[in-house]
Amino acid sequence: MVPSRNDLVKAAKKADSTGLEQLLETATPATINSQSKTGETALYCAVHECRYYSAKALLEKGADPNLAQTTINETPLCLAVHRAQFEKEKFKPIIELLLYHKALFVRGDGGNQERAAKVKAEASGEILQLLDQKKHLPPSSPPRRSKSPSPMKRAQAVSPGAPVRQPDFVPAVVPAVVPAVVPAVVPAVVPAVVPAPPPSLPAWAILGLIMAFVLLKWGPSMSNVTSFLVALTPLLVLIKDVFKPSPANAQ
Repeated sequence: MVPSRNDLVKAAKKADSTGLEQLLETATPATINSQSKTGETALYCAVHECRYYSAKALLEKGADPNLAQTTINETPLCLAVHRAQFEKEKFKPIIELLLYHKALFVRGDGGNQERAAKVKAEASGEILQLLDQKKHLPPSSPPRRSKSPSPMKRAQAVSPGAPVRQPDFVPAVVPAVVPAVVPAVVPAVVPAVVPAPPPSLPAWAILGLIMAFVLLKWGPSMSNVTSFLVALTPLLVLIKDVFKPSPANAQ
């Protein structure tokens, strides 16, 4: 299916150029260089959004770098130089890319001469040096912008379909920490935080719920479940003592 101009423009504005590259496989030269009512091409839109790889893909497929936006008579290179006043490091690679593909700052017919003169007067010395160079070398590509995959997605990419192993932090730390910390903390904290259970709900039922939550949350990552449970034993005993009914209640 041949993409429309709007399809190319939407894809050119996105940070990921993959979709645009796929559309360009079936796009015609006429569609690639098609202009809106105000003269904007897909290349102009890519430059406006600072999409280096989208601009590169369009230029390699024959996009004309000298088609001007008609409202202010601005070519893609003129636009990039103007934007470089505010974000030089972002737009410098695009300027180099356009110059390498023989983009003109002032069009041959002089149609954008007034706009180009105004932009040039505001440009930095480094950008002016680029414009004045007689020969332009292939530009150095900036790093592609992509979302960093989460650790889980990276693991799935390495072994598709394999279960993702969670960090072994819990079984490594808990057996050493719990026996030392729990006896000092639980007697003071639990009575203040946990209300006494009703007679119909034994203490061990609450302990069972706590254990179920712990196992569901960290169970898949435990390399040694036994040591983890052993480490929790002091906690279970102390909570059981806290919930033990008083003699008055027992009567």
